[in-house]
Amino acid sequence: MHEEIRTRDLRIRPFREEDAESFGRNVLGDASLASFFDGESAADYIHARMVHADRPHFYDCVIALAENDAAIGEINAAFIPKDTADVGYVIASAFRNRGYASQALSAWIAFLTEEGIHTVYGAAREDNPASIAVMKHAGMKPCREVPECVKKRENEEGLLYFSRKG
Repeated sequence: MHEEIRTRDLRIRPFREEDAESFGRNVLGDASLASFFDGESAADYIHARMVHADRPHFYDCVIALAENDAAIGEINAAFIPKDTADVGYVIASAFRNRGYASQALSAWIAFLTEEGIHTVYGAAREDNPASIAVMKHAGMKPCREVPECVKKRENEEGLLYFSRKG
């Protein structure tokens, strides 16, 4: 991804080295997100994404506040052949309940559609009503039939799957 996606409150863009401080503080330092990350430093985490940023179908971006460019989350999409992707996102707990996840996911799905991805899958833990609501707000619907490659990528019990066809 070479461009920036803007919403009313957010900038979704490729990671940059200068994101390390705010990403480390806001996202990696958030105890509620510990299960999503391996404990690596923010600089190493960001560098691992920057190395692949120019690869086709590599979609992993920082979610930053438009007002000050502080990193408050991450959004990604794993490309699955046949114009399909599996999306994931996190928003640091200090920035939740402000509509940021809904803005980010809706804009992300629109971007992926422009990129030629016509079916988007996502998953939420059954005990996470906020994430379920975000996916529904972005136009995703619960689905029972999920490609095996999506299930393997998610690799977790107790998930509800959603999809949206563009």
